[in-house]
Amino acid sequence: MLELSTIGAPDAIAAALEIPSGTEVTWIERLRYAGGEPLALMHNAIPVDVIRLTADDLAEHGLYELLRRAGHIPRIATQVIGARSATSTEARILDEKRGASVLTMTRTAWDGGGRALEYGSHLYRASRYSFELNLSAG
Repeated sequence: MLELSTIGAPDAIAAALEIPSGTEVTWIERLRYAGGEPLALMHNAIPVDVIRLTADDLAEHGLYELLRRAGHIPRIATQVIGARSATSTEARILDEKRGASVLTMTRTAWDGGGRALEYGSHLYRASRYSFELNLSAG
């Protein structure tokens, strides 16, 4: 955990969560490791009226587990995957060279009633990560 704070939602995050700009959200910044190496830099925003989170909560349980325990079950999500070059700060945090390729992922998750529960913006080391998707016709 790099940061856990309450902030007013910036315009882009507020739009993704379908809330007024400046609405209080819990802002989480985490660095995920695999095999002793940094793998992903993850940012999440959760409206505080959905759930109030503590560092202890997140140390013991996953974010989606905590949402489900609070009665907020994610049912649908929109996720966009892309790629770009890492900034010098991102490269340093992820132990990559400046300008290294990173995979990007942004996601908004909603409950069955259409309420936005969570927004995520994540960076993955392209040299250490790949996405696998299973698709089926409905």
